Amino acid sequence: MATGFSVFVNIGGKVSPSLNAAVNAAKTQVNGLGASLAAMAAKMNAPFAAVNQHLANTSKRMAAMQRHGRNATLGVTTPAAWFGASMIKDAAEFAKAGNMVEALGEATKEQRLELSKMSQDLAGRFDAGGATGILKSATELLKAGFTFEQAKGALEQVLAASALAGDMTPADVGASLSKTITQFRMPMKTYEQAMKSSTIVTDRMVYAAVSTVASMKDISESFKYAGGVASTTGNSLDSVTAMVMAFAKAGVLGSDAGVALRSAIVRLVKMPKGGMKALSRIGMNLSDYTQARPVTADTVVET
Repeated sequence: MATGFSVFVNIGGKVSPSLNAAVNAAKTQVNGLGASLAAMAAKMNAPFAAVNQHLANTSKRMAAMQRHGRNATLGVTTPAAWFGASMIKDAAEFAKAGNMVEALGEATKEQRLELSKMSQDLAGRFDAGGATGILKSATELLKAGFTFEQAKGALEQVLAASALAGDMTPADVGASLSKTITQFRMPMKTYEQAMKSSTIVTDRMVYAAVSTVASMKDISESFKYAGGVASTTGNSLDSVTAMVMAFAKAGVLGSDAGVALRSAIVRLVKMPKGGMKALSRIGMNLSDYTQARPVTADTVVET
């Protein structure tokens, strides 16, 4: 067996001296086959890779669309939500202002609804904070001493004067209006009287402001300090307006003009005790002359 084996080996070695070359050739063929199989696999995988890439790109585009959609939705829903909240807040403020009007003016529910409708109508003509702002202006008139009917009658004139003035809010105009009407004892009992008296006062204030360097606020301040004394001595609103305008043209404005005018009128109608005694000694009474010749704008300015 050993001899046979050795013979076989020897024979094999002698019969196939190029065995290594054959093995190498086989390896080359196997490698070539592997390369062919790899090429075939690559060709087979290429469509699937393309599909996967397309799916990945589609996924990215969908994500981008979702982001844009979310942003677009946010851009629409956010203002809508804000607008809705704003409407609710405005409605609450409007109701609160209506409650205040009802309380201060001792108004009935029907009167409150009437004024609310009037405020909504006026809101389209005057920039005063909408219907809520106009109701609040009516509240200020009530605080200034107006009754419900008086406030309703004066409201439109107050808004118009405030719009023309530019430097006075409707509340400020209403407070000044109330003082001036009271000082000059102008009629205010009915709605019609309140509207007419308010028109007269605001017209004078606006005219004096646009005809001089004084503002509406200046005219208002002048009326506040001089109106009471001027009215008591027989001067009309027109006379006081003329005197205030004369002071304004001389450069004296606002409270300075009002105080100066009040002092001038007081000196004319209230003489010191020594002067009164001197007149009495010669048989003269100052009241006889002041009643016969009321102090007017012309006499004060000329003096």
